[in-house]
Amino acid sequence: MLFSNRFLLVAVIVLASGCASTQEMADETSSPFVGSWEYVIDSPEGQFTGYLMITEDETGLKAFVSEGDSEIEGSIEVDSVEFDQEMQLLSFSFDNPDYGRMNVSLTLEEQEMNGILHVVQFSLDVPMVVTRSEQ
Repeated sequence: MLFSNRFLLVAVIVLASGCASTQEMADETSSPFVGSWEYVIDSPEGQFTGYLMITEDETGLKAFVSEGDSEIEGSIEVDSVEFDQEMQLLSFSFDNPDYGRMNVSLTLEEQEMNGILHVVQFSLDVPMVVTRSEQ
């Protein structure tokens, strides 16, 4: 249970850190990933929800995750974001203070992304579904 709560917190933190308006960012960028997203993770301990906020600046894509209902409180910035235009694949990684490295790989499909969150320490892969937020 502790693992799930902290994992969700980490994911929510990363999603909630973006400050710019989702629509403004989408209008200014060529990346279809930019914006605010809501995620659902199905883990062995149950379902967890949170937010993923993706922004873009002159250095490239940045992402933040947060857990629960808040998009901003407790968000965590990921340290590695990669976008494969041809495959429409978004990959990022971050370090959870309690569980170590987390690797995420998501494929864009219209207004939804589907993929896997891999918890390296436990060699655990859990499905992750991410839908564009209506904010």
